[in-house]
Amino acid sequence: MTAGSDGKRLQNGSVNGKDVLVRVRVTPNAKRAMVVRVAEASFEVKVDARAEDGRANKRLLEILSEHLEIPKSRISLVKGARSRDKVLEVDLP
Repeated sequence: MTAGSDGKRLQNGSVNGKDVLVRVRVTPNAKRAMVVRVAEASFEVKVDARAEDGRANKRLLEILSEHLEIPKSRISLVKGARSRDKVLEVDLP
C-alpha cells in the first residue's frame, strides 16, 4: 500500500466514497484489445495502440470504459502515466 499524490491509500479495490482504485498492467501495441481480470480490482489490459504521445493511455481508458460499461469521464489515471503498471480511479454510478 502506498499513498497517492492526493493522499489516498492505494490498495486493490479500496473505496473512497463511490470511487474505486483499480490496478492495471498494460501491454501496449497488442494485435487486439483485451481485458483480463486478475483479481477483484486488478486487471491486465492489452491495448491495440502504441505507447507514444499518450495514445496507449487514451486507448486504455476507452477499452476499460467499454468493458465496465461506464463513460470514459468516470475513469481517471491516478498513477503510472509512463509505466505499464497503473492505478486508475473509477467513479461508480
